[in-house]
Amino acid sequence: MTYDLEAIERCERIIDSRRQKAEHDAFLRKQELFSRCPRLQEIDFQLSQTGMKAVKMILAHDPRAEEHVRKMQKENEALIEEQKSLLKTIGLPAGCMEPAYTCPECEDTGWIGGRRC
Repeated sequence: MTYDLEAIERCERIIDSRRQKAEHDAFLRKQELFSRCPRLQEIDFQLSQTGMKAVKMILAHDPRAEEHVRKMQKENEALIEEQKSLLKTIGLPAGCMEPAYTCPECEDTGWIGGRRC
């Protein structure tokens, strides 16, 4: 089955708009939550730094990189549990800081593994 290029582009714009809205709404929810519970912002920042730290260690050929990465994974797990606990304390579900995509399978990209969703 072939599709009209204009129809495909229109669908892609709709999907892109949905993704942007979901991500923007999540950003706003996070900002509101951070103002209510500053520790959530601290946790979010700490979690966001982990990947970069791991990459730096690996690129620097740190002989203890693997050990440090395992330690960071455990620290991240503890931070995620703390985050869940804080959210529960204020009556919110664990995933409330994540975007609520229309399609959780493709996360509103229109693609899953190189194939159209």
